[in-house]
Amino acid sequence: MAIVAVLATLLAGCASQFTPPSDRHKRKPAELSDTYYQGLLAQGKPVFRVDPARSIVVIEVRRGGSFAHLGHDHVVASHDVAGHIAPDPTTAPALKGLLDEKADFSKLEYQPLYRKRGAHLATVLKDPDAYHFEDLVVTLHDLMSAIKKLVPGLVEVPAAQCMGTYFRINERGEAEYSRRQIGGTKDFRYKTDNQQDAHFTLIESSDFVMAARVQGMPIWAGPSFTTARMMKMAERAGATPEEFEALAWGIFGFWNQCYPTTSTWVHRFHEVMDMAANWGVPFEPFAYPRSAPPGHRSLQPKL
Repeated sequence: MAIVAVLATLLAGCASQFTPPSDRHKRKPAELSDTYYQGLLAQGKPVFRVDPARSIVVIEVRRGGSFAHLGHDHVVASHDVAGHIAPDPTTAPALKGLLDEKADFSKLEYQPLYRKRGAHLATVLKDPDAYHFEDLVVTLHDLMSAIKKLVPGLVEVPAAQCMGTYFRINERGEAEYSRRQIGGTKDFRYKTDNQQDAHFTLIESSDFVMAARVQGMPIWAGPSFTTARMMKMAERAGATPEEFEALAWGIFGFWNQCYPTTSTWVHRFHEVMDMAANWGVPFEPFAYPRSAPPGHRSLQPKL
């Protein structure tokens, strides 16, 4: 819920009205397709399929924050639930500490970058509306980093969602572009996955790097696996297409307008959006949209 709250705050726009599905009782349980659940089954762990005709999700949303006295509590119900559930008795206790306002989060990478004084991971997660844009992105980034350490499988990105735009000269001597799997940082930079150095050199002969260079698109660090992991975290939290788009633009905006690039290198537009496209974020390779973001005009005023 905390992740969804931050995403919803980052998302600028009005929610569409709910339209009850007419064929709920006709729907069949979803087929098992997510590699995460397939992996759990291969390990002999229990995975349950949700039956839409017999399932309902009820969430109690309590008022909070500075203007709590002006609001009221809500009960939100979803009558159109599908998917899978994999209970993990170790996950909840591991993540519970992330909401502890007395916990020390100082070792998380972006914590010094909060704009609002006194902000840290737990306080922003509990009341995102009270914080600045920069604070929301810092929180989502460090939340992803913390989850990666505590429960790595939750933000592990499968190969099918690690696709990027590549360049090659075909048999006719013509330039050709295609999307294919990114095999890791070794595909595009002289830095191995286990190195912690903040600076590195791109491999100019890499097909991904060449694609951007030929088209004149600025790149700095290569395809953004940080973006991919944050998108995966949002996916686990049930993000909507609008929230995926808002998150992608938020990450890009933060890195290129707010982040101190004297600390480490960052990802530019092509590197962020080419990866975010794996989650359906509108993106035309090697072109800047006329408006930001292009897919939803309701997002424009606050981003």
